Amino acid sequence: EDGSVDGPLGIAVPIAHPLTVPECVELGRRAEAVGYESLWIPEVIGTEAFSVMAAVAGVTSRLRVGTGIVPIFTRTPSLLAMSAASLAQLAPGRVALGLGISTPTIIQAWHGMAHDRPLARVREYIEIIQQALAGERVTREDGLYPLRNLRLALALPQERIPIYLAALNPRMLQLAGELADGVFLTWIPEGQIPWVLGHLQTGAARVGRSLEDFVLACHIRVCVTDAPDSATRLLQRELTGYATVDAYQRYFRHIGFGS
Repeated sequence: EDGSVDGPLGIAVPIAHPLTVPECVELGRRAEAVGYESLWIPEVIGTEAFSVMAAVAGVTSRLRVGTGIVPIFTRTPSLLAMSAASLAQLAPGRVALGLGISTPTIIQAWHGMAHDRPLARVREYIEIIQQALAGERVTREDGLYPLRNLRLALALPQERIPIYLAALNPRMLQLAGELADGVFLTWIPEGQIPWVLGHLQTGAARVGRSLEDFVLACHIRVCVTDAPDSATRLLQRELTGYATVDAYQRYFRHIGFGS
């Protein structure tokens, strides 16, 4: 209301304190009623994202529903494109995809899959999804996702489904600037935004692209409470979980929190 927020506000369902499916549905209904623009559903070890998004779409008419985020390793790009196109039939123009590489613990220990060549996988993954959702027949003779004659056999969305890439490091930020429609940032101090923008612009320049319509989405943890000490302890616990991951350790050191 005071003009301090540049852009729409969404709600991200918390990962550390997951909601039940009925609670997510009710959150979506209430979020739309009070004017939020979007609801983002994570996928770690709790609820599966697309079924929750479909349920939320069924009780709303304007609210965008997005994956925030789903790992690229746990679904093939073909299946992800099918899921997105199916959901878009329920909620035309209201679907968004947030994609990321997750962590070795989640992908290897919990899913039993290799967490390998993340940057190359993200590039191919996004390219395949974009081609499939555009109605193209996709054939790739080599690479990490060799495909032959993939073409989705369902009505495709009339409006483009935006893809937001979760990024921490320079190479992933540059890839987002090159291929994606937006970037997801988390644990980002305001002073680091110019560093992010610089890498996004580097990636965009490689392909002669403008970032005029590119979306910079910041995940900001908020708690409305009369018990700030309890909220602080919850936040510390969540932050500690992130800090045990090598990629986040490197990121926290970069933004000045090494000590």
